[in-house]
Amino acid sequence: MPIRPRPFTLACRLCNWSHTFAPRSDAFVVGLDTETHCPRCGAAELRMRQPSLINLLSSKLKTLISP
Repeated sequence: MPIRPRPFTLACRLCNWSHTFAPRSDAFVVGLDTETHCPRCGAAELRMRQPSLINLLSSKLKTLISP
């Protein structure tokens, strides 16, 4: 049985890029549910942390608005 993962924020240590992901399923799609490297600078080392309330609400709102 699939278990929906908790939302998380990925952040780049080099350029300070960050993005909050709220996956709909436990089957991640790169670019939609997660990233493997920083899209801004290309660094492979991303850190995962819990999202702030504002980041989480913003991510949910973007998901509702996009088709």
